[in-house]
Amino acid sequence: WMYNPATGYVNHWIGLLGFESVNWLTSKDWALVAVTFAVVWRQLGFNVIIALAGVQNIDSTYYEAAKVDGANLWHRVRHITLPLLSPTLFFLVIINVINSLQTFGEINILTDGGPGQATTNMIYAIYVDAFVGTPFRGYASAQAYLLALLIVIMSVIQFRGFGRRVHYS
Repeated sequence: WMYNPATGYVNHWIGLLGFESVNWLTSKDWALVAVTFAVVWRQLGFNVIIALAGVQNIDSTYYEAAKVDGANLWHRVRHITLPLLSPTLFFLVIINVINSLQTFGEINILTDGGPGQATTNMIYAIYVDAFVGTPFRGYASAQAYLLALLIVIMSVIQFRGFGRRVHYS
């Protein structure tokens, strides 16, 4: 109902801003944007809670000492908050990359991989090959294996590339 071109909430606000309504789920140009917004909305709460827990875990004496030393807000964020929050941010990056590669529900519910396969990703292609129409279970199994391998490779790259910048203290 939010993406309905005639009565949807999103198009209502777009119309108030003076723009034309958008066919969110039937346009090749906008379907992926609509699915992306839904995925971001689903993940947002988890990310905010984890990030907030990381920020609350930072000892306030660091900020007090920096204020006494004359550090402005930007310096406190750059030299205290971000380094001490780096393990939490690193965790969130890895979890969100894995979740983005495994996005299925939003695609299946909103667009069925369409229009014209504009929103089909690897996990949805595995589902279609395994269970829809004439099943190609062997091909779907190979795709699932490649997806798992891709997730492992990307996680290793992230650990090696960003792991050096993570400070556990």
